[in-house]
Amino acid sequence: MTYSSPLRFDLAGGTLDLWPLYSFLGGAKTVNVSLSLETEVKWIEREDAAFVIYAQGEVFEYESLYAFLVAEPTN
Repeated sequence: MTYSSPLRFDLAGGTLDLWPLYSFLGGAKTVNVSLSLETEVKWIEREDAAFVIYAQGEVFEYESLYAFLVAEPTN
């Protein structure tokens, strides 16, 4: 399966516009632009539990989804 979503570029403030982050910072501002580019993710199930990311010519391999979430690359 392939998934895609529009790309957003944060110039200032980053993710401060997301709940609940803005609740902690009264009066915070964000500046972002929307680009006519999309991110794309391809989901391929494997026999093992490995989790592999291919991004901009680099490969990041993890033993499992949990290893990815706690950032323990095997390569």
